[in-house]
Amino acid sequence: MGIICSNTLSTPSSSMKSTTPSAGSGGGNYIHVIASGGAAPKDITIHEASDDIQNTNYPPIYESHFSKLLIPHTLLQERTAQIASHIHNTYDHNEALLIICVLKGSSPFFHLLLQELSGLCHPYMIDFIKVKSYEGLNSSGTVQVGTAGGGGLPKSIQGRHVLIIEDIIDTGLTLSALIPKIKEEKPKSVKVCSMLVKRLGEKEETTDKLDHVLGTNESSGGCAGIDWNLIGFSIPDIFVVGCGLDFNEMYRDLMDLYILGPIGIEGGGYGEDV
Repeated sequence: MGIICSNTLSTPSSSMKSTTPSAGSGGGNYIHVIASGGAAPKDITIHEASDDIQNTNYPPIYESHFSKLLIPHTLLQERTAQIASHIHNTYDHNEALLIICVLKGSSPFFHLLLQELSGLCHPYMIDFIKVKSYEGLNSSGTVQVGTAGGGGLPKSIQGRHVLIIEDIIDTGLTLSALIPKIKEEKPKSVKVCSMLVKRLGEKEETTDKLDHVLGTNESSGGCAGIDWNLIGFSIPDIFVVGCGLDFNEMYRDLMDLYILGPIGIEGGGYGEDV
């Protein structure tokens, strides 16, 4: 049984020890933690998902809903600080970076990142876009794009460096619909910063998929691109909840990231996406 609504922040458990995956385990039950700011995808430390959720915090209605603790909040904070440092060292300090939050799931990670950037005194502007591509456990296959206020894309995109904040890159469907719309507004550049990337095969396959979606391969010739220094964690092909990620609107409130268990799936979530 977890600690319910306590004031103790979760920490990586002893069971999340470093390990080495076997050959061909790119889609296995691992999370890839980029070791330090500026590290390339090949320079990773690997941790197993933890069965120990006793030191985590969640409301009592979620008891027994999760099968594993994937990423504790303290580890997410640490990685977010590294990403913020990379942003600060990459973008001009004399020009405000336009940071766009993809609602709803990206909001907690977005605010964590903004806090870190503010601490570094990096100038930025913010805006919000609402995109939906998930229904229940699966990607719906279609993407709905709109602004939080219901209008068109913000005019501030034109002539600025734009950073899109995502919660998770899965099939790439959301970004493949969103990025062309942003490019139409003629920004200086477009990059994507995501808390998670889901591995749907070997690491090389995932990179190729993202390069195609974000426009970095020769056939697409776009200005957007995957910068692995702006990716928090690479995770297996599992359904994750917490820190903004939901199952039918449930579990967005969790500080830690969990693998959803059978009881959580059977519960079915609650509410409508409004």
